[in-house]
Amino acid sequence: MMTDKPNTEKIEPDNHLRTDKEHSAEEKNPEPASAGFKLQVSDDQLSVYIRDITPASDGGDALSIEMIAARLKSKKISAPVNKENIEAIIEAPGNTLSDEQACIVQGKPPVESQDAIFTLNIPEKYLNHNCAVVLPDDVVATYREAINGTPGKNVYGKVIKVSPGKKVKIQTGAGIKITKNQKDVDYIATNLGVIDYEHTERIEKISLSSSVNIAEGNMQACMDIYAKTVNDVEITTENIIEELNRNKVSFGFDEVSIQTALSKALNITGQHPVSCVSDVVVANGLESEPCKDAKLIISLDKNTIGAEIHGGYIDYHEQGYPWNVSEGDRAGYLLKAKPGVEGKTVRGVAIKVKKPREIKLKLQGLHIDEKGRLVADMDGALIVSNFTLKVIDLLVIDKVDYEKGNINSNIPVHVKGSIRPGFIIESDDSVIIEYNVEDSTIRAEGDIVIKGGIRGVKSRVYSPSNINVGFIENAKVFVNGVLTVTGSILNSTVASNDTIRVGVGNPKHSMVAGGEITANNHLEVSELGSDGFVKTVVHIGVAQEERRKIRLIDDDIEKNILNLKKVDQLETRHRIMPVKETKDIIFKLQITRKALVDTKQKLEEKKLKLIEEIKDKNVGNVRVNKFTYPGVIIFIQDKRYKVSKKLEAGSFVYDRKSDKVRFIKD
Repeated sequence: MMTDKPNTEKIEPDNHLRTDKEHSAEEKNPEPASAGFKLQVSDDQLSVYIRDITPASDGGDALSIEMIAARLKSKKISAPVNKENIEAIIEAPGNTLSDEQACIVQGKPPVESQDAIFTLNIPEKYLNHNCAVVLPDDVVATYREAINGTPGKNVYGKVIKVSPGKKVKIQTGAGIKITKNQKDVDYIATNLGVIDYEHTERIEKISLSSSVNIAEGNMQACMDIYAKTVNDVEITTENIIEELNRNKVSFGFDEVSIQTALSKALNITGQHPVSCVSDVVVANGLESEPCKDAKLIISLDKNTIGAEIHGGYIDYHEQGYPWNVSEGDRAGYLLKAKPGVEGKTVRGVAIKVKKPREIKLKLQGLHIDEKGRLVADMDGALIVSNFTLKVIDLLVIDKVDYEKGNINSNIPVHVKGSIRPGFIIESDDSVIIEYNVEDSTIRAEGDIVIKGGIRGVKSRVYSPSNINVGFIENAKVFVNGVLTVTGSILNSTVASNDTIRVGVGNPKHSMVAGGEITANNHLEVSELGSDGFVKTVVHIGVAQEERRKIRLIDDDIEKNILNLKKVDQLETRHRIMPVKETKDIIFKLQITRKALVDTKQKLEEKKLKLIEEIKDKNVGNVRVNKFTYPGVIIFIQDKRYKVSKKLEAGSFVYDRKSDKVRFIKD
């Protein structure tokens, strides 16, 4: 490469200092002169040219490769020489040379780097109005990676460095996939949406946002519907539904609304390059229809009209119970259960509905007609126990005292008056008492209804069915079914193999305070304990029979421990004061001890197994609707929780994971 200001030099023949005499002699006989030339180095130091060649005089050294090489070496030029050009120059030194012909040394030129190129295929006007709409598989942007050059080397052998190509950092978000080919990287849309683009000096950010918006509960899907894409392609109903499918919407498409919105968007004129209809409802879920539980309605007279038997519970204190009926009377009616209808979300998930609660009636002395009405088959008293309804003869007693004595009946007993302390009422069916029970015993095979209350330390009430009572004070009540108490339970021992409900219909003046309460399934109270810190013990999750078995095992273990102590004492006495038979006695005592230890171990294993079986069952809980006070101790699965401060409404539950009782505040 030629330079504007070439560097040149002339090779001169060697001259030595001579005397005037010698110089004069030389002028007469000059010495032969070698060939001369100049070297020109280009400004970029990548080329060396030979210039101004002078031929050698007679006898002088002609131009040669060696002469040129020596000159290059003296100038520290180390790049490879162009022998072909040099040979041509030597053969015809007088020819006029072009730059190409005169170039005798060529360095290695560097290859310059190429910067990365990022090309966004979205016109700026769409980005400015946030309407850069694309379809799936549209190429949104292209990126050509930077190419680094290669260093060169000048004629002096010095490396010529090159800067690396500048890279572009690209950050992709949702909706963009990357595809590489031989030269470029393509950024492709995965779905229908609007391009979001941000450019900074350091980074290019590109993503795709879908306009599908699914409402909470997945019952509705809305969408912004655009007319066209940035490529002027009209959007179709199929494009919309495909986008909904990508967002897992598969049910309830409203194609009419979609088509209407697309047509409207095409006809909108405005400043935006692409028109849009916002928040179009494009899919709707199907709402479920709840079931209707079966209902049993008692409808005899003005006192019982509309009295609903819900879940088998009835307020016996306000309905003039028991009810007298005559043959042919309509005692009430049964509304059959109606199943619900499942719904479905826009994502195709079924919305389950619970099965309705059916009522299976057990009737005695009644029948159901074709309209679902309950009709009495005879004269008598209507007795209700859960969903067992009977019209039967009733033993009606005005009062129980020394004149009447204890009552033992194989039919329901209805006591309209008072019961003197110390008397016993027993029935193979139900017992209904209008007033209080004080220091008396009531046993029934059916339900027991006491419209007053149970009071007195000598009061005992037993039923394998259900008991409904106004209040319980200082008494003992044992029931296999559900115990329902309108008022309070105070300082009493109460046990149910099912559920205890306290405060039904009278929650403002209801509490359980003092004594011991046991329920196998569930205890629901208004207030538990009192602000006087009365000790109140609650056991949940262990049935009476299971508690009895555990108690018997504990008794046997206690006896076993006592017998072991006796064996130890007897052996110690014989070792201190031996007799003739001591050796045989100690031998027998050791055998006895081993048998007792083995028995104790088996009893403990039996108890542990029983406790584990109890734990595997569904565990009940304690529900308190108002307050729980200090002094209350709750056992669930024999895990203890002692209340140390006043607690508001909530539930006490057994946490299997931690094996502890926890309180969960409402």
